[in-house]
Amino acid sequence: MYDIENDQNIKLPTHYDPDTTVLEPVRVVKIGRDQKKRIAIGGEEPSSPTAKCRRCGNCGEFGHNVRTCRNEVVF
Repeated sequence: MYDIENDQNIKLPTHYDPDTTVLEPVRVVKIGRDQKKRIAIGGEEPSSPTAKCRRCGNCGEFGHNVRTCRNEVVF
C-alpha cells in the first residue's frame, strides 16, 4: 500500500454514494451429498468393524454383494 499525498488528485466515480452499504456475498450451496465421515489417518482402525462387512443378498454370506457373488442363485 502506498501513502496518498494529495487527496485532490483522487477522482471518485460520479455514481458513488458514501451512504451505501456493502452486502456480504451470497453463499452457494454445494451440489451432492455431504461428507459424513472424516478421512481416517493411516493405521487407524474403523470405529465399528461390522459397518464395513457386506452381506450378499443372493447367498447371505458376508464379504461380497449380489453383483460379485460367485455362488449359484438361491430362490
